[in-house]
Amino acid sequence: MSQADTILKEVARKEKQILAEEKKITEEAEALLKIKPAIKKILEKEQVVVAEEAAVTTELNFFQRFFVTRARKHKAIFQVIIVAGVVLVWRGIWGIFDQMPIVSSAVISLIIGLILLWLFNKITDLS
Repeated sequence: MSQADTILKEVARKEKQILAEEKKITEEAEALLKIKPAIKKILEKEQVVVAEEAAVTTELNFFQRFFVTRARKHKAIFQVIIVAGVVLVWRGIWGIFDQMPIVSSAVISLIIGLILLWLFNKITDLS
């Protein structure tokens, strides 16, 4: 009899656990149902944004293909454009650092640059 009582107690305990978990799941489901309209609105907005981004990507792909096909035919012009881009970026960075008082001195700029290169070399050293 005591073994049967133990089994019955264990079954009753498990039943309480299952009912508690079932109640918790029901509460979570009800909470999700309450926020479902808000989630639906957010997803609809996201779909519009994704559709707009897809249209922009399609336009970019068209321009990228256009320039790549032209670059294959006119390699010298393409190289001049790339060089001009690099020079303009360099000029912009140079101007920004000229306006910073701490790096306006050539010696300080050299020291900071060397430290940055040394740190970058230490960080990326794989050996």
